[in-house]
Amino acid sequence: MNWKDAPLEVERYFNEGPHKAKSVQALTPYTVVVTFDDGMVKAYDYTGKFTGVLSEINDPEVFKRVYIDDTNAIAWDTSRGHMDFSADSVYIYGRNITP
Repeated sequence: MNWKDAPLEVERYFNEGPHKAKSVQALTPYTVVVTFDDGMVKAYDYTGKFTGVLSEINDPEVFKRVYIDDTNAIAWDTSRGHMDFSADSVYIYGRNITP
């Protein structure tokens, strides 16, 4: 694949092969902790990312119902429907957590 326009960390991640999210937990609004198939554990802060149609996820009761969906995405079910974000982004840009 041609990665000339992709950030280096994205190129590196996809060249190594993407990872499957095994579990997700809502740590605090609005941080999730995701465990991946290679044992890596990442924390990702979604603060400020839930606007417009995503704003319902700002409700702490909705946020804590996070799960991994069948497409390997970080997901929430809301009154507006299924909302999801790439687990790849969490792996690439999340903060490493020591298990």
